[in-house]
Amino acid sequence: MGWPFNSPVERALKLIDAHELRLRIADRYPHADIRAAHERFEGGGLIGKVLITF
Repeated sequence: MGWPFNSPVERALKLIDAHELRLRIADRYPHADIRAAHERFEGGGLIGKVLITF
């Protein structure tokens, strides 16, 4: 039995569609506040990722 997906990206998309993969986002910052986002990341204690929006 082979791998059921053609690529890691395809596998991730199928898991997201099936609600089996969830991404944790700790905070969101606009691109203009990238310094604050970096300070938040460097401060530690995050559960999830710091998201930069454009």
